[in-house]
Amino acid sequence: MDEALLESLCDWLRIPSISTGGGDPRALRDAAEFVAARVRDAGGEAELVTIGEGNPVAVGELRAADPHAPTVILYGHYDVQGIGDPQAWRSPPFEPEIRGGRIYARGASDDKGNVLPLLHAACSLAAAGELPVHVRVVVEGEEEAGGAVVERWLAQDERGADCAIVFDSAMEDPQTPAITLGLRGMVAAWLTVTTQPRDLHSGLYGGVALNAAHVLLPHRGRAAQEDGAGNAAGGRGGRAGGAAGGGRGTGGGRYLYGRRAGGRAGFSLAGHQLGQDGSVRAGPQRAGRPLWPGGAVPGGGRQRPLAFVGAGLAPAHCRGGFVNCPW
Repeated sequence: MDEALLESLCDWLRIPSISTGGGDPRALRDAAEFVAARVRDAGGEAELVTIGEGNPVAVGELRAADPHAPTVILYGHYDVQGIGDPQAWRSPPFEPEIRGGRIYARGASDDKGNVLPLLHAACSLAAAGELPVHVRVVVEGEEEAGGAVVERWLAQDERGADCAIVFDSAMEDPQTPAITLGLRGMVAAWLTVTTQPRDLHSGLYGGVALNAAHVLLPHRGRAAQEDGAGNAAGGRGGRAGGAAGGGRGTGGGRYLYGRRAGGRAGFSLAGHQLGQDGSVRAGPQRAGRPLWPGGAVPGGGRQRPLAFVGAGLAPAHCRGGFVNCPW
């Protein structure tokens, strides 16, 4: 590794930019300014953007010679977690030490040591007039603390980019970097399923009254099912929530059997109708219309309110937790 680059990294690692509590706001700003200064030194433009009470985001731009070149966002974070137990460190966490060819310091692998090589390459190419793409540098200071400043910045940004590079992932081995494509986010939803207007005793109603837990749990995995084209069930614009049985829901509720039983009798996830028998049926259904032709229910019989179909155990009311849907 180039000695000048190594020393530059060590200078950045010496800044105790802790964002998870107990850190110094001046250190956080110094760590952000470290990024901005390097962009400016390479002939680019950079500034520290502060939104509300959040930590500053280092935002910069290095432009390619071709004005029509694609635009790439270089994303990373300069903040680090607290040091934990000081006695667990063989060397001080903010005094970088090289042992066995590795740098030991807080932030050496998450994320200063990852960001700097990419930033150095972009700055070097820009200074030499050889940068093939426009590079927008976005290095935040709240990644470790779950802050929302960078999300708010992105929501306000009107330019966007053609792609983003995140150097905060894994390697195949110490000598082989890995490129991870198609990173996906996470959607979280709080679901409340109520199948009856009041609690029912399992000894009397457990065999005939639907249990809200039995409605909710089988469909957690089905929410991310893929269709034949490899797309997550529901695609864009899907809604998560609704009611099951004869009670209330949290939006997105629909009729499953077509009859009302004191409330909505069915619920949908991502635009797919979920039957109490575990089936998932796509396509539009309208309130008051039977889901199956002629009102027939799978297994025989006619339409019946969902509140009186299937077996269940009390309590009939179920409060849902977070459901993570990776689409």
